[in-house]
Amino acid sequence: MELTRKLIRTENDFNQMIEETKDSIKIAFDTENGSELALNPKYAKPVGFSISVDGKRGYYIPINHLDIKTNFHLRFKELLVNKKLIIFWNAIYDAGITSAHYNEDLYKYKWFDCMIAQHLIDAFQSKGLKYNTKRYFRIHQQEFKWKDMLDTNAADVYQYACDDAIYTFKHYLRLKEEIKKQHMENLILNIEGEFLKVLTHMKLQGIKFNVDECKQLEQRLIKDKINIVNEILNVTPEITYIQDLLGGKKPNINLDSNKDLVKLLYDKLNLPVKKQTASGAPAADSEAFELMKDNFNEWLHPICPLLIKYKEVQKLLSAYTKSLYEKVVDGRIYGDLLDHGTESGRLSAREPNLQQLPKNDTYKIRHLFKASEGYKMYVSDFSQEELRLAGHITKCKAFLKAFNNEEDLHLRVASESYNLNIPEECLIGTHPQYNSYKDKYYKERFYAKSINFGLLYGRTAHGLAPQLNCSVEEAQAIVNNYFYSNPEIKQAMENSKREVQVKGYVENIYGRKRRFNKAEKNGRRFYPKECFRQAFNHKIQGGCADMLRIIMVEIYKYVREQPKDEIRIITTVHDEIMFEIKDNINLQKHREMIDKIMTETIKLDIKLSTDGKLGNNYGECK
Repeated sequence: MELTRKLIRTENDFNQMIEETKDSIKIAFDTENGSELALNPKYAKPVGFSISVDGKRGYYIPINHLDIKTNFHLRFKELLVNKKLIIFWNAIYDAGITSAHYNEDLYKYKWFDCMIAQHLIDAFQSKGLKYNTKRYFRIHQQEFKWKDMLDTNAADVYQYACDDAIYTFKHYLRLKEEIKKQHMENLILNIEGEFLKVLTHMKLQGIKFNVDECKQLEQRLIKDKINIVNEILNVTPEITYIQDLLGGKKPNINLDSNKDLVKLLYDKLNLPVKKQTASGAPAADSEAFELMKDNFNEWLHPICPLLIKYKEVQKLLSAYTKSLYEKVVDGRIYGDLLDHGTESGRLSAREPNLQQLPKNDTYKIRHLFKASEGYKMYVSDFSQEELRLAGHITKCKAFLKAFNNEEDLHLRVASESYNLNIPEECLIGTHPQYNSYKDKYYKERFYAKSINFGLLYGRTAHGLAPQLNCSVEEAQAIVNNYFYSNPEIKQAMENSKREVQVKGYVENIYGRKRRFNKAEKNGRRFYPKECFRQAFNHKIQGGCADMLRIIMVEIYKYVREQPKDEIRIITTVHDEIMFEIKDNINLQKHREMIDKIMTETIKLDIKLSTDGKLGNNYGECK
């Protein structure tokens, strides 16, 4: 069927477009923007936008081209009369544009993001509009060929722009049928669609960032890196030197090269392989270095703790100094939370990726992220959310009892795994003797924590042994005892394995699917063992991710009910939610309401619990 594309040049054109589209309840929408900051919806400069209501006709409404300049964006609301569903390809960006520049945040409409729907159906493929148009419709859409849309004529780009809206609508027609077949309508419209509104809100807020402190920290990290390298050279005479191009000497090893580190650690220093990569090769990462200890908890070689420090410093230098402060705009940094970045359903973050900050924040990177003037930063963190959901899903009696009685689950597992015979009443956090047992068996509790999380995510005795500082045989005995004491968890894992073998996918409690591909060897096709680990992992981590989405949607409803800018949702990091709250008489009320929503929105067999902290920066809230 031939497509029609129309450039809206005049008021009469606009009025006619309104008349032609007013009876449709669905509209596909795409924006065109310019400037060096075009990727940031808050600072991009709108150039035009396109719509389609049927996948056959496209309209391009110019705003700021060389040949046509209009105020049509001020009439944007007229296009939405009678509309109930807005269709996007990347809602966060285009809805961010309307909120920042068109004075319309689109909150009251239902959203369908084709990019997210495509991810739900096929997480393995590219999520680009033009890639999928070629893949499904055998149509080669025109690629963007202009340096800056601000420097174009509307007459030259309107067909390109119209096609983005037209094919977004066509993909919607295709995707809604597939979503329906897979029973994910609630997931795409009521969970993902509503959560995208929260992500749009957060994208426009940004986080205040102290550039001057960051530059000072950068210089400190550079000095520390030099000192660490010198210490490594001093304790490792096995490292030799070669001449550089200027006739000087330099080490023959690149500390940033895993290949070089593997040769040094395992070939020259003859250290034991404590960890392997997924392919079975010796690992050379910080976790591998942490395991390089003997039975007396002494380092097997002095290079190991130095390499851990080196990795930390190098990571901070590359990810949390210049790469961040160069992106600051008006004192704030605008990161991305990707709703289509993982197969498990968890959010992925970039620029900044606060998820990858070291747990031991020696250099106080978190302190660089500040609360705005007149505000306090508040971070509310779920307590053991994944273990609580695991208890709900598996109906594990020990988990249900521990959490619902406010026991310390890790101390309970430690008592069972190491025969500590701690009285049950002393496992409760409010018991007078709880802290004495927790302190006495600190090491065993730490190991139990590794057991709880490790086994839930499929770690074997071989993988646990180094963490538990024991032999593989001893670790296997602990694993056997764990599953004997918690048979429901073992059964749930076996059920997930069968789901993969029968259906090729598993789904979490909200219907989010994770699909698995078979491998082939010697003419035989099979699911790799890794699939079975990831299957149960998806039910826990993917379930927690969707719980977070649902809860943040409810929090955002509360935020919108408050006076403008009273509360801002800044970002989320794993199971934390970060806020800026005005430092006024309502501060405590808002804190209490946030925690109430977080703990009471989702009804599980185990009650959710949070721990919230207030401060002037992210570091003070940790």
